[in-house]
Amino acid sequence: MPPRPALLLAAALLLGAADAPPPFGTEFAQVTIRERVLIRIRPQRPLVLDREGRVTRTEPVWRERRAQQCVAVHDLAGAAVSRGGDVDLFLVDGKRLRAKLAVDCPALDFYRGFYLRPNADGRICGGRDELRARSGARCPVMRFRRIELRH
Repeated sequence: MPPRPALLLAAALLLGAADAPPPFGTEFAQVTIRERVLIRIRPQRPLVLDREGRVTRTEPVWRERRAQQCVAVHDLAGAAVSRGGDVDLFLVDGKRLRAKLAVDCPALDFYRGFYLRPNADGRICGGRDELRARSGARCPVMRFRRIELRH
């Protein structure tokens, strides 16, 4: 099969021959590349540390505080489904956020993981975005709360 003229033109452009006149009977084509980004988050059991930083077996007591309503996707390091059905997000700087979900979403824990689809701004925001269970269920994020160990 002889090469198509459009492929020859594309090859010429890639090789730097863009200044050369196009061959007779050239076909012009347009290529559109679209990017789709899905980020899969696998839940993990968090390490429970006491005040001195030692691993302990007792369940920590968390205190919720106000938080910004958006988090950059590149700041996420991991996640765990909390007992209340919300999702705790672990950030790369060691902080934790709790994503309060608008509806009960048991599929997140059952299927061991979920997906995030960040918007063009690269952030996940409460009241705007949703977590997607591997089963296909959608779980809207109502808001974010910062969580800290209660001392």
